[in-house]
Amino acid sequence: MDERKRKLLKAIVKDYVDTAEPVGSRTIAKKYDLGVSSATIRNEMSDLEDLGYIEQPHVSAGRIPSQKGYRYFVDYLMEKESIDPGEVSAINNLFSHKLIEIDEILKESCRLLSHLTNYTALVALPHMEGDTLNYLQLLLLGTNQVLVVMVTKNGLVNNRVFDFQRPIIPDVLEQWEQHLRQKFLKTDIATVNEKLLAEMTKLFAGECESPAAVIAKKAQVSGNDNKVFLVGSSNMLKQPEFQDIDKVKYILELLEQDERMRQLMAPVREGDVNVSIGPELPYAEMKECSLVTATYSVDGKIIGTVGVLGPTRMAYSKTVSMVDYMARQLSDIFKIRNQGE
Repeated sequence: MDERKRKLLKAIVKDYVDTAEPVGSRTIAKKYDLGVSSATIRNEMSDLEDLGYIEQPHVSAGRIPSQKGYRYFVDYLMEKESIDPGEVSAINNLFSHKLIEIDEILKESCRLLSHLTNYTALVALPHMEGDTLNYLQLLLLGTNQVLVVMVTKNGLVNNRVFDFQRPIIPDVLEQWEQHLRQKFLKTDIATVNEKLLAEMTKLFAGECESPAAVIAKKAQVSGNDNKVFLVGSSNMLKQPEFQDIDKVKYILELLEQDERMRQLMAPVREGDVNVSIGPELPYAEMKECSLVTATYSVDGKIIGTVGVLGPTRMAYSKTVSMVDYMARQLSDIFKIRNQGE
C-alpha cells in the first residue's frame, strides 16, 4: 500500500470510530489535510475498496473499514495513545491500597477498565497451577475470633474469620499457627486445598461455632481458579452497531458462559498486547466485535489476562494503551505481593 492510501485508510478509520457514520470523500477532504482533491480521494477510496480494506454498507453511502482494514490499521498505522493523567491517577490509586485482597483488586481493575474505555472489561484470575502457599498467619480478633491470613506465591490473598465458643488463649493460637505452617508452607495449592481443610477442622473441633463443613469451605485458599471477572456488558447496548437487540442478545448470552470466557481469555503470549478483530475471534456471535488483551505475570511466568471487548469500530489506540498499562500495573502488584513487601 502506498503512502497516500495509508493516510486515507487511517483517516477513514479515525472518522468512522469517532462518528459511527460511513465516511465520504467530501468529509475526508474537509477534515483531513491529505493534499489532494475530492476526486482523487474518491479514486483512492475505490482502490481501497477493491483491495478489501474498506466497504460500502449500502448503495450511495460512504465507506467503512472492513475487518482487513482494521487489521492493517492496528498492525501498521496505529499509534498508541497517551493515557490521560487523570486516568493514570485513577489506576495508580487503585493499586495503592495494599491491604485489599487480590480478588478484590482484580474486580476493581475490571470495573475501572470498563469505566475508562466504555467497553466491556474482562480479567482472568491467576492460574493456580504450580502455585504454593507462602504465608500463613493466625491473628486474634478480640477474644473469640481468629483471622486466618493465607497468601500464595502468585499473590492470591485469602482472609477468613472464625468465631469461637470461648476465648482463645494466645499460646494455643501460636501453637496452631506453628503447626499449620510446618505442614503446609511451600506446599502446592492443590495439596493445601485438599489437606488443610481436614487439619483445620481437627484443630478447631469443639472450639469453633462453625460446623466442620463450613470450616472446610472457609479454609480454601482459592475456589476461583481460572475464573473470569466481567464488567460492563451493558456497554454493548450503547454502541450504535448493537442497537438491534436480536443481534446483541447472542453476545450477552455468550458473555455469561464461564467456560467460553475462560477460553476467550486464555493467554496468548507474554509481554505483548494482542488484538483480535471480528472473525479472528473464536465465536461466530462475536464477528462484529474486537478483543484487546494483555497478560500479567510474576517472574516471567504468565498468571492471568486482562482485556477489553467492544465493537470492531473500537478506539484501538486508546484501548491498547489502557489494557497494556493495566496489565503492567497488575504484574507490579503481584511482584510486590510475591516478595512479601
